[in-house]
Amino acid sequence: MTRRGDSRSFIRGRRRRDFYDRRRSILPSSNVLLAVMMVVSIALAVFAFLRGDGTGESTSAMPPVVYEPVTTSTTLAIEAGTSFLECPQDGSDGWYTFQGSMTRSGCTITTRAIADPEVLWQTELAVFGWLNNPIVANGRVYVGSAGNLQSSGDGADGVYAVDLETGNEIWHFEAENDVNGVAYADNVVVATGDEGRVWGIIATGADQGRALWTVDIGISVFTNPLIIEDLVIVGDWNGEVTALDLATGERRWRMAVAGPVRGGVASDGTWIFVVSEEGGAAAVTLDGTVIWRQDLVGDAGTAVRVFAAPTVATNLLLVPYVRDDLYSQPAMMALDKQSGQVRWRAVDVSGLKEDWGNIRSSPALIGTLMVFGEVYSVDPALLDQLDEIEDH
Repeated sequence: MTRRGDSRSFIRGRRRRDFYDRRRSILPSSNVLLAVMMVVSIALAVFAFLRGDGTGESTSAMPPVVYEPVTTSTTLAIEAGTSFLECPQDGSDGWYTFQGSMTRSGCTITTRAIADPEVLWQTELAVFGWLNNPIVANGRVYVGSAGNLQSSGDGADGVYAVDLETGNEIWHFEAENDVNGVAYADNVVVATGDEGRVWGIIATGADQGRALWTVDIGISVFTNPLIIEDLVIVGDWNGEVTALDLATGERRWRMAVAGPVRGGVASDGTWIFVVSEEGGAAAVTLDGTVIWRQDLVGDAGTAVRVFAAPTVATNLLLVPYVRDDLYSQPAMMALDKQSGQVRWRAVDVSGLKEDWGNIRSSPALIGTLMVFGEVYSVDPALLDQLDEIEDH
């Protein structure tokens, strides 16, 4: 059921979409406090150097809701000490990729909880937008940058390596335009860029910060790379998913979906799952064989757009999406991992609010819980004011 409001964010310009992406929210429920603290602590431990001061402009935020991903018939109460508040067991041993693992769960079992977080250091490098995910490996933080000005080429574009203990810059790999996602494996930092290239950059050693290989995809590559064994998987603006050899950059295979691949792909280690901006979903084997395809639609057959990477949750594929209005239910669906068929659509059984907006980021998983935040409606006059401020 459609609700009133102005959240038609996917038909707005890029600057306005970016404004939506900066919205924040918090979890209010005391019975899920433990789960939230664990997820937040993990994020702080890994990404403390990117932590903002919270003084940015914001709208009045409504809280997100936590669902149990097998059923939406009831909300799930959590008691302290319950055994299922654990990260998915997907073999993750570090924060080498977006959301911490190939399943994009956003959770790690190797990071201690931080009860009293504090900023240990901060360093000014360049502009970091919504696509610039940091990773941690070798006692360093690696992150792609949009340079001095987003969507414009300048000398500050590229990939930065920063010492995890001190925040000191170790090296800077220069690019011609914005660099987006990064991932790490076998002493190689893989990065994607607006200029249409994918790089394999030597992470440490005598040749650190130099390109091991460069591949010209020919069109902007927004996605966070996914590394599986010796494969690098990226998606581009044309809706093509390309598999490259991690050591050489050699192209192994390509497959296509409808619409740009924005957030990247996910995997359970056997299959690769991709969802495009225009709702084209597919499962592919590691050798590029398509298992299934599905064109996703939203509530009552409405169009959806997907900007986030899907998340693998046991036998489900969780897909957040963007709609053209406010609705009475959250913008989240789950697909059957084996068939691609819709298993459920999120339902606000607690009646937390009437108007649900868009979800542009991948959810986090902890045990049987899914935690997500959404993008809220903004007064158009406020957006116009933001444009005026940016113009000056």
